[in-house]
Amino acid sequence: RSFIPYALLIVLFLPYLIEWFLYSNNNIVQFETGKKLLFCIAPIIFYVDTRLKIQVDRAFAPLVFIAIVFLISTSSLIYLLSQGLLFSASGADQAFQLRLAFEVFSGLHPSYYGLFSSTASLWIMAMYKNYSKFQQMILVLFLLPMILLNVVIASKMSLLILILGSAWLIYRQTSNKMAGWMFITAIFVSLSLMILFIPSLQSRFSEFYTFFNYRSAQNTLVERLVIFNCSESIFLADFITGIG
Repeated sequence: RSFIPYALLIVLFLPYLIEWFLYSNNNIVQFETGKKLLFCIAPIIFYVDTRLKIQVDRAFAPLVFIAIVFLISTSSLIYLLSQGLLFSASGADQAFQLRLAFEVFSGLHPSYYGLFSSTASLWIMAMYKNYSKFQQMILVLFLLPMILLNVVIASKMSLLILILGSAWLIYRQTSNKMAGWMFITAIFVSLSLMILFIPSLQSRFSEFYTFFNYRSAQNTLVERLVIFNCSESIFLADFITGIG
């Protein structure tokens, strides 16, 4: 099997690898780019897997992934709880401190963790019916800390994926469509209640309102807009070297 498709995936993330080598003495750059190096390594691992004569049973891959995300989630929750940050982040600055503490402890960007957690959670929901009652109980125990930390970290896109993915899976797997719609309604009602009672989640979702009404420097949507405008101007000014 050709390596070219995998090489193209690596090329997309080469700027991070180059930056990681160029700024070997800068701890901040090393920390930020190091989190993205897996995107360069993963395609090589996938290619090697296709060349192995002894194929690994891929049925275990989701379970291994779920177990790893569960361990990260559980240990991070314990750490945030011990630091008094888990349910006390009431303002934008405190919500930022919570995400920063998680990032320093886990070495993962909250957005990346959110994607991992949402993927693992949806995998559990999709595979749930394939296991015995005892195994289902174990999967639920794995699911709870992942969803809790995902909600507390409040990465908006990851939560949207989790909510829409959950709704789609429930609707697809429920034979009684009326019951399915009731479950979906319960999900959105629960989310609304969580936004009201979980400070960090409330802080994150209130950014939508402040972004369109009175923008502040603490609003992460404003930060992303500034980054987008800066990146756009660099890209348009120099198409070749501005893509990094």
